Amino acid sequence: MGNFIASMPSAIAQGLIWGIMAIGVYITFRILDFADLTVDGTVCTGAAVCAVLVVSGVNVWLALLIATVAGLLAGCVTWFFHTVLGIPAILAGILTQLMLWSINLKIMSGANVAVPSRSIKVLLTQMNVPMALVFLGITAVVIIALLYLFFGTEIGCTIRATGNNIAMSRAQGINTNLTKLIGLALSNGIVALAGAVLCQYQGFADINMGRGAIVTGLASVIIGEAVIRKISKNFAVKLAGVFVGSVIYWIVYQTVVFFKFDTDLLKMLSALLVAIFLGVPYIKKKLGKKGGTQTCSNSCTFDLEKINKRDLATSIILSVITFGGYLIYWEYLLVKNIRTIRNDSSSCVREMLCLIFVPFYSIYWLYTRGKVIRANFEKNGFVTSGHEIAYLILGIFGLEIISFAIMQNDFNSLPDRNPYRHNSSENNYVVSNSLPLSKVNEKEGTPNE
Repeated sequence: MGNFIASMPSAIAQGLIWGIMAIGVYITFRILDFADLTVDGTVCTGAAVCAVLVVSGVNVWLALLIATVAGLLAGCVTWFFHTVLGIPAILAGILTQLMLWSINLKIMSGANVAVPSRSIKVLLTQMNVPMALVFLGITAVVIIALLYLFFGTEIGCTIRATGNNIAMSRAQGINTNLTKLIGLALSNGIVALAGAVLCQYQGFADINMGRGAIVTGLASVIIGEAVIRKISKNFAVKLAGVFVGSVIYWIVYQTVVFFKFDTDLLKMLSALLVAIFLGVPYIKKKLGKKGGTQTCSNSCTFDLEKINKRDLATSIILSVITFGGYLIYWEYLLVKNIRTIRNDSSSCVREMLCLIFVPFYSIYWLYTRGKVIRANFEKNGFVTSGHEIAYLILGIFGLEIISFAIMQNDFNSLPDRNPYRHNSSENNYVVSNSLPLSKVNEKEGTPNE
C-alpha cells in the first residue's frame, strides 16, 4: 500500500498535464459544440515540435510557444476543411489528424525523439515530481484565469453563443465562421501545449503519443462535470472541474496498474464511460416519457417528498470510478425509496446486509422489489418503465447497475411533492401551497361556481 500511495503524486501530475489537453476538448465539445477529432494528432504535433526545438538548443519557453502555434495552425486546417470545403466536422477532424501523422513523422525524422532532462534544460521532469506539481498547478491556474477572462469578452461571448445556437447567432449578425475559426484554433493550440509539456515530463516525444486522446479528454470532461455539477455553475469552476476530472481519471488508471488489472481494457472502459454519459439522456427520454415529471389525479398514498432522486449519468459514473463503492450507497437509496412507497418506516440494515453478503440475494431482491414498484406505481396512477422480469434477467447476467438505473429513472419521474393532500378538519382537498381550491381558483381568476 505504501508504494501505491507513493505513486499518487505522479498520477496527479499526469492528470494535470492531460487536464490541459482536456480543456482544449472542453472548448470544442462543450462551448463550441463541435465534434473535433483533430486532438489525437495535435497532441503529438505539440510534443514533436517542442522536442525537436529543445534538443536543437532553442529556449524551452520559445519552444512551448512555437508548439502552441503549430496547434493553432492545425485547428485552422480543420476549420478550412469544414467551413470552406463544406466537409462535415467529424470527417474534417479525421482528415487533419491523418495529415498530422505524416507531418509529425517528418518533424521528428522518425517515430520518436528523446528529450534527456539530465543534459537539456526543461521546465519539468518526472524525476522531480514535486517541482513538476508546482509548475503544473500554476499552469492550470493561469489557463483557467486567462480562459475565464477571454470568454467574458465580446469575442468569447460570440463563441459561446455560436455553440449554444448557431442559427440565432447568425440572425444576430455574428460571423459564425470566424467564431469557429477562433474556437478551433484556440482548442488545438491548448492541446498542442499539453503535448509540449508532456514530452518534457516524460522525456520523449512519440508518434503514438496522442492515440485515444479524444476519449481521455471526454472522460475527463464528463467526470469533472459529474463532480462539480452540484457545487457551482460558475465558468471558472467548470474549467477547474475538467482538471479535477482528469486527475481522477489518472488516479483510477494508476489504481488499475497497481492492482494488476488488465490495462489494455482501460481505453475500452473510457469509451464505455463516454458512451454511457452520452446515451443516458436519450434512454431517459425513452424510458421516462421524454424525461417529463408524472402527475397523479388523486392524493398519493406515500410521501413523495421522501423519495431520493439521483442523476443517472452521475450515479453510473461514480459507480464505475469507485469500483462499485458508490453502487452500494445507490442501492441503499433505492431500498429506502421502495420502503417509502410501501409506507414502511422500519430499518433497512438487515436488507442491506443480505444484499451485500448473501450470494444471489440481489437477483431475488430485484425481482420482488420490481413487483413492489410496479404495483405501488399503478395503484397511485403512475407509469413505470421497468418490469420485474427484466430486472430478473439483468440480475442473472450481472447487470444490476442497469436495473438500478431503470428503477431510479422511475423514481426521478415522480413529482417532487403530493399535488393534493386531504385536510380532515375542513373536509376538502388542499393544494400543496396550503390554499383551498376555491382560493386557488380565485387567485388564478377561474370562477368557482
